[in-house]
Amino acid sequence: MVDVMGRAMAAYAELPARLLACTSPVQFWAEYLRFGQRLFSGFQPASLETSQAGKVEKRAAKKKAGR
Repeated sequence: MVDVMGRAMAAYAELPARLLACTSPVQFWAEYLRFGQRLFSGFQPASLETSQAGKVEKRAAKKKAGR
């Protein structure tokens, strides 16, 4: 999770410089969308790990209840 937060902070830190380098509204919008993609793609692996851990816990609880 620390890795994900580090990538998010890096994306936030780079955003102002990237937006200042834009010369048209289209470039500005493309950079803004790229920022969103970078930000949220970093959370996807963490989300998958959390959901898989939840499935394992549910299976263990069902096995205990079934005994």
